[in-house]
Amino acid sequence: MKILLNKKEINKSLLTDGISLPKEIYNDLFELLGKRLNKGDKEGVTIIVDNTPFEASLNNSNAKDRKDELLQFRWSMSIGNKMRSLFQDSTAKLVAEDGGAVKKGRSQKITEYVNIIATNPHTYMFDCHYELKSEEYALCKENFNYLAAAKAKPFLILGGFSGTGKSQKVKELAYLTCPDMDDLQKGQEPGNYCLISVKPNWHDSTELLGYYSNIGRKYVCTDFMKFIVKAMKYPLVPFYVCMDEMNLAPVEEYFAEYLSVLESRKSDGGRVVSSALVSSDIFTRAYENYDIFEALGLTSDDKGIIDELKQNGLCLPQNLIVIGTVNMDDTTNSFSRKVIDRAMTFETKIEDITAASYFNLDNDALSYKNIACPERFINDQVRVLEIMKEPTPDFKINTGESDFNTEFTKFINEINKAMGNGKGYDTKDGFGISPFQVSYRVLNEAVLYFRSLQVLCPEQCSLDKVFNDILMMKVLPRIEGEQDRAKKPLEGLQQYVSKRIGDDETKKAVWGESLQKIDYMLRPFGKGGDGFTTFWQ
Repeated sequence: MKILLNKKEINKSLLTDGISLPKEIYNDLFELLGKRLNKGDKEGVTIIVDNTPFEASLNNSNAKDRKDELLQFRWSMSIGNKMRSLFQDSTAKLVAEDGGAVKKGRSQKITEYVNIIATNPHTYMFDCHYELKSEEYALCKENFNYLAAAKAKPFLILGGFSGTGKSQKVKELAYLTCPDMDDLQKGQEPGNYCLISVKPNWHDSTELLGYYSNIGRKYVCTDFMKFIVKAMKYPLVPFYVCMDEMNLAPVEEYFAEYLSVLESRKSDGGRVVSSALVSSDIFTRAYENYDIFEALGLTSDDKGIIDELKQNGLCLPQNLIVIGTVNMDDTTNSFSRKVIDRAMTFETKIEDITAASYFNLDNDALSYKNIACPERFINDQVRVLEIMKEPTPDFKINTGESDFNTEFTKFINEINKAMGNGKGYDTKDGFGISPFQVSYRVLNEAVLYFRSLQVLCPEQCSLDKVFNDILMMKVLPRIEGEQDRAKKPLEGLQQYVSKRIGDDETKKAVWGESLQKIDYMLRPFGKGGDGFTTFWQ
């Protein structure tokens, strides 16, 4: 798989009959095809838009007035119509109803775009990024926090009481984003969903990443490995792994490789790549009477994936989202800060249940929604610096001390000062010291989370909401311990949140979740408390 064209802003030709390609990718195209297209030559190709294949052609123009080469994808109006139906905002800005005239006086900026991905010499997938339509927005409305968090960092933890719907939430996200493609909707569960039940006796990664059997003289492949390989076949579909009862075993032991490789991710040529979970040596060694690729569900048609495994090993596909469900009680293990720091943490709560909402035939979360282009929910940026170097048309960050940048650094600095100095933190000099203070990782993921919300759901995106969510997902889960360790940082954060709210009722509604959680975490230090606090209920 290779990204040929990255962040191509929507223009009139994309919405009608084709696209001219930049000269810098000609050699890549010829290398893929295994031959050079001369002027006037044409090669049949398949263009996949919204998981639907269309016939098209790759042409080298033979226009008489052209002296140099011009490579173009040319297609029929069926693709043009499909593109218009997806990119309605761009179509409204670019094209009039009479069938193609560019509107005069175009003043609004086009923010929608596509990436063009070559999956083999004659197949090209369009990774489409467009504004959600009203019906899609309604379907996603209850899940934007989860979707935006996973787009920013594809490792989530869902905590809460047993029976509050943690495992179902993961399956619900899979149903929401699973397209009607191949056999993905043919089984009892979505094809982009995998349930892994964690066992208490897991103390290494063999149950997830397999092992070499000296008896069978083969590498034993696991369901986790097979699901990762399956995700590689569908790069534009989010694939969800539900690690059920994740903390029944020590997460730092059986999940160590994943936690490390997760932090190795980086952007490379428009893709997010990582180090290997399983070394390439496993896929290049010779086995007697055993085909490891067949064991992983691959065939000769999957040559590209097989070559990638041999060259790079089994890495994290950027469309893989791992969500762990946890119960915090005497039968489970607590999380180290290594795990908490790497995850986006959510707490499922018992809300007021109404008969009208529960006994509602239309309220079936476990049904296919067939939202177009689910690729928008896939993680596509890892570091803020990468966004600054290669901004997308729908989100840019300036360098230096802009108002936007300063808001984020001020947020990190102030919560660190609040945790280090405690109550009255803003009247004291210096930061003080607390083991729960945060740094660059949380700053980076706060900006990425803002970007994800802004792109997916601008109506719900504000600095106050993002900062409240980051407190809940990244900061408060770190804090636990006895009074001499945890009370001061909690009192400082309580004052910070109260100061942020002031007398603004709108902000009070936004920050209410954090304020309520801090109050809950301070309760053990009051009368009748046991003197030990934790984020988890």
